[in-house]
Amino acid sequence: FYRVKFRLLGHSDHVTTVVISPDDMLVVTGSRDATVKIWDSQSGLLRHTFAGHTLSVGTVAFSADGRRLFSGGADRKVCEWDVSELLPKDPEKLAQQSFACIAELFRCVRKARLKRGVAEEKAAALRAAFHSLQEVLQQGARRFLAHAQHAAAELREQRAAREQHREEQRQELRVG
Repeated sequence: FYRVKFRLLGHSDHVTTVVISPDDMLVVTGSRDATVKIWDSQSGLLRHTFAGHTLSVGTVAFSADGRRLFSGGADRKVCEWDVSELLPKDPEKLAQQSFACIAELFRCVRKARLKRGVAEEKAAALRAAFHSLQEVLQQGARRFLAHAQHAAAELREQRAAREQHREEQRQELRVG
């Protein structure tokens, strides 16, 4: 049993390989069109296209830290791609940028409706699409923030444990 989560429309030929990033935030596809495409796993939106192969891409794989991507193709090349810029940095900043983009899209819709007389139903459909996008972005931002808070808490706990261990070692040295 399976369900279709997204139809990733963007390759001009068959998809030959798919991989998910270590943090589950990106989906990468390789294709017979000789490109590697990176998609947002939550929304299905295309994030980036890498073109370095001359023949079909047969395999893609992430580095352990998820910052580099490797692709192998029928052209006998192995390409290394830096995907660190595509990874979320600051969840709050990401959310602010996303909402700013949505606000700008709304302004464009209003201008188009006022200046060009866009049919009301088309404008309503665009508004509905933007609202859906806004929901997806809010969910993603909340997920990023929760991830970041969890990671920060783990780091604090590890630091506290190391400090406690050091203090215990100091006390043993003083006693001994």
